[in-house]
Amino acid sequence: MRLSRLGPTLLGLLIFLSATRVLGHAKPGAHADVRFSITRSAVRMEALMNLRFAEGLVNWSRSVRDEVALEEEAAGRAALLEYFGGPRPGGAPVVVNRPNSVTIDGIPTQPLLVEFRVVRPAPETRPGFVEVAQAQWQQVLVVVEYPCKTPPRSVGLVWGTYPRDFLASDRDLAPLSEVEAILIAEGETSPITFREHEPEYVWHASATPLEARFQKVPSASAQTLRTLPALSLSLIAVGILAGATLYFRAPTHRRRTVFFATVLSASLLAVWAWPLGRTALPGWLNPRPPLPSPSEALAIFQPLQANIYRAFDYTAESEIYDALARSVDGPLLAKTYDDIYRSLILHEEGGALCRVKSVHPVSTEIEAIAVDPDRHAPQLTLQARWRVEGVVYHWGHSHSRINEYRARYTVATVAAGWRITGIEPMEQRRVESEAPAALPKSDPP
Repeated sequence: MRLSRLGPTLLGLLIFLSATRVLGHAKPGAHADVRFSITRSAVRMEALMNLRFAEGLVNWSRSVRDEVALEEEAAGRAALLEYFGGPRPGGAPVVVNRPNSVTIDGIPTQPLLVEFRVVRPAPETRPGFVEVAQAQWQQVLVVVEYPCKTPPRSVGLVWGTYPRDFLASDRDLAPLSEVEAILIAEGETSPITFREHEPEYVWHASATPLEARFQKVPSASAQTLRTLPALSLSLIAVGILAGATLYFRAPTHRRRTVFFATVLSASLLAVWAWPLGRTALPGWLNPRPPLPSPSEALAIFQPLQANIYRAFDYTAESEIYDALARSVDGPLLAKTYDDIYRSLILHEEGGALCRVKSVHPVSTEIEAIAVDPDRHAPQLTLQARWRVEGVVYHWGHSHSRINEYRARYTVATVAAGWRITGIEPMEQRRVESEAPAALPKSDPP
């Protein structure tokens, strides 16, 4: 993907992830990268676990302990779906201890399997992780969704089974693992920890909807163009021409009647078509549309830029796309959505999960406030410099990233109001980087 083609308003997301986004290896021992997201229509869980963790959840017979043969994948898929709350396919139970459960507004909900895949990583050394053979274990990716008909008000998450941490060699009996997870809901990212004695986390919806977080963009001034009723004038001209033709072909005593009847019929059609088929007069015949002042131009641009980041507080594709349409217009909207959301926000095989914490404008310079000659509408050209602070979550660690960007924006009025119609990246640089830090433990629910 070429960086020059990406909208720099979301380029912060790209830089955060490009610096850390690699195929993930589990930490030594039984470990999983677990992520929950709550949307209006479902609770989604994505778990990337190494085989030691998976075999601590379910009884999964394999010919080679550290590998999964192709013919053994179906058994693992059925067993793990049962563990995450799905139906038992028959026969002896496969769950080692207790299965997971998810309740939405107090109702137990069964999952739908979205994806099951065995990840077979190529050998490589990952900075920041102990170089041991266990880091190259095959992993299992399980994605399930717990659907709901209405936006959930509360969600109860229970983790049922805790594999033992066999690397804790200072004890006769290896202790049970703790399951660290990330919860994304209503634009907030929260690290949570499930423990054998605290297996449940309950989420409650906020009283403030995400809709209220978007900044208000000033309305575009209504511009009434002078138009010509081209269709009506054409009908009248055709009526006169047809009336004249029929005048000379009709008998002498009926010529006037035929002529006036034809012209009258065309005139009635012209009256009906008066509001239709109108053509705008050339720009020099139309009054100049009202242009915003410099302070008004800033008040238009700044919420448009800020709302692009707010769009990614949503987690469902359709909601993100609709929210982006508040700020970006036309082909730029589709490209921003495709390049940023599909390629970066959706993590692959344990890739880093980036969340934007804050956006800080540094400076904004207005280059031009003019009238677009093609559309006869106000158009703004600005240079903006801003900083984006984000946090990258990956396998129980977080990394802070702050980057600064400079770009030229074009903002214009369209049918929906003020929208960003062009972005030209100009500069980007890393401002600050922090060393990896362990995620904080969550308080007891």
